[in-house]
Amino acid sequence: MRALFPFLLLPMLGQAALLPGTLGKYQQVSSAPIVVTDKPLWDELGLQEAADGTYRAGASEARVSVWRLADSTSGLAAFDALLPPGAAPADAKLLAVTSLLRRLPNGLLAALGNTVVRIEGYQPTADELANFFRTVPRFEQGPLPLLPDYLALQGLRPNTQRYILGPNALKAFLPQVSPATAAFSMGAEGTVAEYATGQKLALFSYPTPAIARDRLPQFQKIPGLLVKRTGSLVAAVVTKGNTNDDERLLSQIRYQASVTVGGKPKTARDNPGNLFLNIIYLCLILAAFCAVSGIVVGGLRYTLRRSGASGEGDEMITLGLEKR
Repeated sequence: MRALFPFLLLPMLGQAALLPGTLGKYQQVSSAPIVVTDKPLWDELGLQEAADGTYRAGASEARVSVWRLADSTSGLAAFDALLPPGAAPADAKLLAVTSLLRRLPNGLLAALGNTVVRIEGYQPTADELANFFRTVPRFEQGPLPLLPDYLALQGLRPNTQRYILGPNALKAFLPQVSPATAAFSMGAEGTVAEYATGQKLALFSYPTPAIARDRLPQFQKIPGLLVKRTGSLVAAVVTKGNTNDDERLLSQIRYQASVTVGGKPKTARDNPGNLFLNIIYLCLILAAFCAVSGIVVGGLRYTLRRSGASGEGDEMITLGLEKR
């Protein structure tokens, strides 16, 4: 039994490592793993670990929940899935830590990289939140997907965006479209949002425009959808019967391809000011070297003369050519 004791502690140690010991003036007093209710969806997001902790500062108590996902894209999808309807925009200082952040009535929900955190009972400062993400083990941060940027902003209902990475999220947020139509095996990713007119707009991104062109007829077969393709995107409106509103919403979706050209990162050597400064340093070093060398040579010659050296090496031989 004694030999098994360290192994029984491993799950508790994992939870303690995922949750920080302190949050501002609050100290952690307990922790437990989070049991997710929709396991297929969280497995699809690549959930690695989730923990719930209780923190206290005097009579005040706060609760911190942390989810560690596979990557930044999964972090965005988890953030969207956890976002409640009543969440409010955050101030600029907090948004400087991460753009994926909303205020809750008594806390906040934030995501950065592959980590999502929900804090209830306490409003941390920007420094406390940034320090929290720095202390999370196995934290990874990559670029967020650009697909949500193509959603139409006019009439968009706040906190209704959902990112779709697979069949389970598709069933939960856009049941009108089947996984076979979306074709996640071809590298599809999607996002869906609701609008003030009652419509729901979905965008599906594919690796190439050719794949999107191939999927378009499959989307057009679904009743109740108005569909168009632009570049490598397929946009679909779950129509409410108002064709004008549907067309107006679809017209806002325009795909613009962007090409990123890799280049050599700039260093201090590329700065002309640094180059000029280095030239001055080199001149000073050479001047110092010449001065020291002159002092050494002069000192040696003086020492040799004082010691009675013949100085034959200093004699000059002349040919006397002026007499010829």
